[in-house]
Amino acid sequence: MKSAGQQVVRAVQAEASTFSKQIPSKIKLQVSFAAKRPGVKVVAIDPSGEAGALNNKDKAGTFRHPVFAHPQGRRNVRTRWAALNWFKGVNQFDWRWVSQEAHPFFHVTAHPAALQASDEIRKVMDDVARQLGFH
Repeated sequence: MKSAGQQVVRAVQAEASTFSKQIPSKIKLQVSFAAKRPGVKVVAIDPSGEAGALNNKDKAGTFRHPVFAHPQGRRNVRTRWAALNWFKGVNQFDWRWVSQEAHPFFHVTAHPAALQASDEIRKVMDDVARQLGFH
């Protein structure tokens, strides 16, 4: 299962490497043999959120995000005070908001690779069942 899952990881990493130097190393494989949830899972372990933002929920287009506040400006845009000023039209923070092109890469790449991997896993399971006398 792990080798089949690694094929999916490599496919997603290859796609992500076309637009990012950081994201490919954050694509990981999680393997579980627990009775309740056995299987493999491909995940993007990205504390900065760059992978999720660029993937844009697997939708093409753009997304908006803040960049570099003015050095004397306040940087916390999530407080109640910040929200009230925003509604009043006061920009105390001098954040610059930009649009950035999305790069949907995760499921678009992972799905076809996962179908191929599941076929390989099924073949191995059939071989094991046959060896054990279930076929």
